[in-house]
Amino acid sequence: APVLNKVFTNYLFKIIRRQNSFTLTFFPQMMLNYDGNSVQVLAGPQMKGQHCGMCGDYNRNTYHEFIDPQMCSLKTGDEMALAWTLDNKYCSQKITKPACAMKEPIP
Repeated sequence: APVLNKVFTNYLFKIIRRQNSFTLTFFPQMMLNYDGNSVQVLAGPQMKGQHCGMCGDYNRNTYHEFIDPQMCSLKTGDEMALAWTLDNKYCSQKITKPACAMKEPIP
């Protein structure tokens, strides 16, 4: 039988369901919220400067947050979403990825 309304103190992650949304908590490092349409990722302060990729590097410098997989700077969130889209072989329609606007990728 499922355990309801029990508090667990020793866990790696916790899943919380509220009506039609879910929260996956890796306290205190990260929380992921899913509402059926979108995912929101919230990183804790100890994650600052610890990662890179589509979500930026979380270093409090917003200048180079739109980065493609080749570490080229992009101008908008729409360009970033296209740059990180799966390759054309996985999609039914042609995906045109943005060109790298910089002469050299960001180090």
